[in-house]
Amino acid sequence: MNNSHPDLSGHGAYVSEARHNASPLRITTSVFGLIFTVIGAFIALAILFSKPYLIPSTPTNGWLNFLLIVGAVGSLVASIVLLAKKRKRRGATPYLTAGFTFVGCTAALLLPFPLRGGAGAVTAFAAFVPFVLSIITILVERRPVRG
Repeated sequence: MNNSHPDLSGHGAYVSEARHNASPLRITTSVFGLIFTVIGAFIALAILFSKPYLIPSTPTNGWLNFLLIVGAVGSLVASIVLLAKKRKRRGATPYLTAGFTFVGCTAALLLPFPLRGGAGAVTAFAAFVPFVLSIITILVERRPVRG
C-alpha cells in the first residue's frame, strides 16, 4: 500500500495546509541584502582601520561609519531571516530589510569626499538595490483592501 497519500491509506482524510511557493522576489531581495552586507562591512572596516590616512577622524565620520556598520549587520540578519522565511507572505522582515539598507545607503551617500566618488558610490548602490527590492516586495505582497 502506498503511504505517500494519507487519505488513501485507510486512516481517514488528511488535509494539509496549502503552502505558498517560495517568492522569487524575497529570495532576490535577501541575496542582494547579503551582497550589501559584504560590501558595506568591507568599506566600514577599511574606513575604521585607515582613519588617519583615508579620511579625517571627526565625530561625523565616526557616526557615519557606525551607521554603515549598523546597516550592514542589520541587513545581514534581516536578509537571513527573509531567506529562511521565503514562503511567508506577511511579516515585518521586508520592512526591516528596507530600513537597514536605507540606513546603510544614507550613511554611504554622506561619507566624506575621498570615499563618496568610488567606494561610497558602490556601497550606496549596493544598499539601494535591496532597498528598492524590499519596497517592491512590500507592495506586491500587501493584502488588498476590502471595501
